[in-house]
Amino acid sequence: MRTVFRRTLLTLALALAGGGSLFAKAPAAPSNLRVKPLGVNSFLLEWKDNSKNETGWEIRVSKGVTNRPSRFQLIPSPNITSYVVITTAVPGSTLSFQLAAYTGKAGSEVYSKRTTTVIAKAFPTTTFGAPTELAATTVDDGRIRLAWKDNSTSEHGYQIEAKKGLAAWAPVGIANPGVKFSMNVINFEPGTSYSLRVKAFKTYPLVFSKYSNVVAADTLTFQAPDSLVATPGADGSVALKWKDRSSVEAGYEIELKTGTAAFAKIGEVAADVTSTSSIKGFALNTNYEFRVRAVRFVNLVRVYSDYSNISIAKTSLLGNPTNLAGSVLSDTSIKLTWKDNSAREHLFVIERRRVGTTEFTNTGSVGENVKEYAVTGLIPGASYDFRVGSSEFSGTPAYSSTVRLTTTGGALDSNPDQAVYWNSSFLYQIAVTNPATLLSTTVTGLPTGLSYNSATRTISGTTTEEGVKSVALKATFVGSAESTATMTLRIIRAPAAPLIGSAFSPVVVNAGNMLAVSLTNKFSDPDAAEARRVTTTLGNFDIILYPLATPATVANFLNYANAGSYDGSFFHRSPDNFVVQGGGYRNSGSTFTEISKFAAIANEPGISNTVGTVAMAKTAGNANSATSEFFVSVADNKAILDAQNGGFSVFGRVAGTGMSVVDAINALPRKNYTVTVGGSSRAFEDLPINVVAPAPVVLDPTKLVKVTTVAIVPVLRYEVLSSDGAVATAVLSGSNANITGVASGSATITVKAIDLDNQMTSQSFEVSVP
Repeated sequence: MRTVFRRTLLTLALALAGGGSLFAKAPAAPSNLRVKPLGVNSFLLEWKDNSKNETGWEIRVSKGVTNRPSRFQLIPSPNITSYVVITTAVPGSTLSFQLAAYTGKAGSEVYSKRTTTVIAKAFPTTTFGAPTELAATTVDDGRIRLAWKDNSTSEHGYQIEAKKGLAAWAPVGIANPGVKFSMNVINFEPGTSYSLRVKAFKTYPLVFSKYSNVVAADTLTFQAPDSLVATPGADGSVALKWKDRSSVEAGYEIELKTGTAAFAKIGEVAADVTSTSSIKGFALNTNYEFRVRAVRFVNLVRVYSDYSNISIAKTSLLGNPTNLAGSVLSDTSIKLTWKDNSAREHLFVIERRRVGTTEFTNTGSVGENVKEYAVTGLIPGASYDFRVGSSEFSGTPAYSSTVRLTTTGGALDSNPDQAVYWNSSFLYQIAVTNPATLLSTTVTGLPTGLSYNSATRTISGTTTEEGVKSVALKATFVGSAESTATMTLRIIRAPAAPLIGSAFSPVVVNAGNMLAVSLTNKFSDPDAAEARRVTTTLGNFDIILYPLATPATVANFLNYANAGSYDGSFFHRSPDNFVVQGGGYRNSGSTFTEISKFAAIANEPGISNTVGTVAMAKTAGNANSATSEFFVSVADNKAILDAQNGGFSVFGRVAGTGMSVVDAINALPRKNYTVTVGGSSRAFEDLPINVVAPAPVVLDPTKLVKVTTVAIVPVLRYEVLSSDGAVATAVLSGSNANITGVASGSATITVKAIDLDNQMTSQSFEVSVP
């Protein structure tokens, strides 16, 4: 950071008349000229620069009011927008000012149009007093800002003097006339106490005023740079940027380290430089730490500031391919071409995804410097996104942008798995990859209540069946073989209030006697056949299961729950606003163990992974690998999880207010930890910790969110109430309402059935006491 302070004193001079050039283009005229009087002989001119090719400026000044002031001075300084003009003393006089830009060498200048004339009046009296009220403010390690009261109207400028301790006073700068505040004086030494004073002067002859008052100021110690940011670039390069906090540095030294190695110097840059271009030659996909410090010289000896902050950058992969393009070869193949932008790749990987899905899959690779590939085995009439990545033999590739292409022909393009709500309307349209070539479609095996309209290709209706149904789809296209698929319908029940079963009958009970009224078959829950309560150290939540829609997955979950496998386990993964995952590991004191696994189960996708759904976790790349681990979606994850890895099998949902507990777990601080599990090292990512943020550096097992039990919970609970407790009272006892007569009369007994979603239905009966 270097602010240059220059003396600007101009003498009155006549400029030579400029000649024209046949080849130079006149610059654009300046605008918005403003003139501010500073004294009896000085004026501040400010304007807007509208030209990009000026060599300097022509200033015109005349005494009096005129539309064509005389040429006063040529300023050979392009790109400035202000200037102090000093004239002979003209106290109280009115002057006219104009400004023009010029280009070209001396004697052959070409001028722009002049600005409109601006009138300014010099200060009316001539005074030459010493400045007063001098104040000093430290700016940084080499600059002090001065401000004072201007008591003169005829000064040509100010001389600023400073001294250290008992040393002699010495000039340190000159200021323009009229300067009163925010005057930065530079080139002081860091960490030093200074005394400062100011006096006004006039030239021809040189005359000084008395000195101002003396002020003291301390410069800061040698300031370190800060706000260092390291930004990865292509092919493993890194660019650096920082903020300059010093005005006395001679340059900057740059250091780096990797892993546990010590920092080492890799280069240096000049003073006032605050960034580097991309530094090349780093290892790919590697974390590097950078730091910067300022350096200055004292008697030819290097003196250093403190270091900046450390900035960590993970180097990129190789330069990514560009200009990816493709051409359709047939109904199952496409040719891709691209531009190679890396000098370090060992191969190119080619990946594709069907339009409508989220994951890319590998479709092949070619060696270095190869720039084309034929993709085969595609679906007729289907649209695909393709991308190409440059890669060394390990690590994540650097990908091109995607290109979308559609094969010829046609095929069925329906999601083979769908969730259907029992006794609720269902509508689904069968999609094909190329409707223009479609001849016919057929659907067989629909459950009762659903029908197929071939004209609109829609399945619709209301089904009263439950469980899992397989539906056969077939489509025929022009010039193509038949396309077949199997659609799996998983029929589940939508949340609804309890239903009333058989009605209660009126009862008679004598005073002092008790009568048990059975609640059996009086109510039913239309959407919950079975449920389990998960008791945790942060609260409880209930899971309503789907045993008919996902029988294998529910049976698998219950095998672990009934065996007590989840007791003492903990939630080991909780990415923000994604899922809360558990069921994999137990903890007791400082000991971690893995839950013993039963055999993996077949995937049962089809029910969407929306907020509050519960699904089994799987091994990446293996759709049929679910064992003990389960997760709750804390966000709508259907776009990610319904298709990923064959789709994740939702087997239940969190009931009622249970998501408040799950959300509370997801809101906890989280951190990555590595612990020993059964004698082997295991890394846990996004492990939630029940503490006030931030999560501790060292894992405290007592702060894990643990599962105490996973136990059966009734799908309905009951409440009973007597309208007149003076006649008869009512209390719950197991599956009965016990009615006790108190005194002669009649009362109404109301029974409420409340489901796990806290929805309520009630019915009443009369009780008479003789």
